[in-house]
Amino acid sequence: MNSLKMLKILVSHHAYPEVTSYTTILFRNVIPILQKTTEIEIIWAIHSNHTNKIKKSSENSTILQITNFKNGIEMIKTVKPDIVFIIPGLSSPDYAIYLAAKFLNLKIIGGQISGPFFSVVEKKNKFITYFLQSFQKTSLSKNDKGEREILRSQSLWMKYNFLFRTMKSMKMSPYKICKEFFEFILSHLSVKFLLKFNSKFKCDAIFVDSEIEKERKIQEGYRKKSLIVTGNPSYDQVIKNINENKISRKNQNGIKILFLTVNLEGQGGQWTRKKRDYMLKKFLRVCEKENYNVSIKIHPSGENLEEYKSIISSINPKIPIYQEESLVDCIKNTDIVFSMSSSTAGLTALFLKKPVIIWNFFNVKNDLFLENKLALECKKIEILPEYVKQSLKTNPASDEKFNAVVSKILYKVDGNASERIANEILKLVQK
Repeated sequence: MNSLKMLKILVSHHAYPEVTSYTTILFRNVIPILQKTTEIEIIWAIHSNHTNKIKKSSENSTILQITNFKNGIEMIKTVKPDIVFIIPGLSSPDYAIYLAAKFLNLKIIGGQISGPFFSVVEKKNKFITYFLQSFQKTSLSKNDKGEREILRSQSLWMKYNFLFRTMKSMKMSPYKICKEFFEFILSHLSVKFLLKFNSKFKCDAIFVDSEIEKERKIQEGYRKKSLIVTGNPSYDQVIKNINENKISRKNQNGIKILFLTVNLEGQGGQWTRKKRDYMLKKFLRVCEKENYNVSIKIHPSGENLEEYKSIISSINPKIPIYQEESLVDCIKNTDIVFSMSSSTAGLTALFLKKPVIIWNFFNVKNDLFLENKLALECKKIEILPEYVKQSLKTNPASDEKFNAVVSKILYKVDGNASERIANEILKLVQK
């Protein structure tokens, strides 16, 4: 293989790279590995911040907003990357960047298409949820003038417009553009159209978590030869440090409970903000009565910190709420993790040997943790103290049960998923 002096990767991402996600963890882990072989520059193409601000975040990382460009073709021609990273799936900016990269004959890689920890809801409910959410306001990232808010429908329009302009710049016919948009929208509601849409992502490599997940993705329409099993880099840190975390509970100042939120918005079903607020307040009142030390860890990009501060203000405004802080550190410093469903964050808690209690308030189906008895199911929040005592006495996620589940959903529990991904990237660009 020929040596590579500089590797430029254009990365499609929904928020600034300071916000922790699968993609930011992947590149945070992969960059040092790639730097052993070549110089590297990451160009972040951000598609949920609409300021005109362009800034340099580090020596080897540049941040751009897609709204600063007419379309994906112009952006890629300006950046001149060697390879493009996208998240294959129902994201109009990712699809636009994919189409532009394919049109310009660039190498394309993708990731984070692992299976959900619970079932999606009926399509009717999902459609209603999408419709109602289009009238809700969403906060944009802060700029020099402070935080701004726009309707979600406005945000979606900006993203769809970027996709439209990209298709137009590729000289797609009006008929083909209309057909593409029709299929894209129906893919949110129809399995038939979703499979058809997934098959459009003819990436050079898509990283998946396990052999089981690979087979599932083949059934979902993705090309078999593009799916590469690597494991999930999100768990590399916690796996490598797992021996350091065999710690019994040492807190002397009461029981510590970390409330892990799950970003259910967009899943439809019974989720509403009003129900979420009611659920959280009820949980916190029980914890206040029992003098539990509660902290809250919300989704790093999909939830609004100010909303949660408003929820707790009438109960105990001193309750710490974490968003961009290290998930591993938050979990290490607690006794019990409480949540509404299984999640990637919850799996991290299980790796760290923390007992998990799930109050399935929104009635999600086929919850991974509950089905495999890795967590206690809290059926009545009023008797939470009984669940707390039980989980502290015996963690429901025994090593045997946990290892059986992990062996199915992850490729190898060795903490080397990032290294495998880095090697695949080098193979691809050095062909």
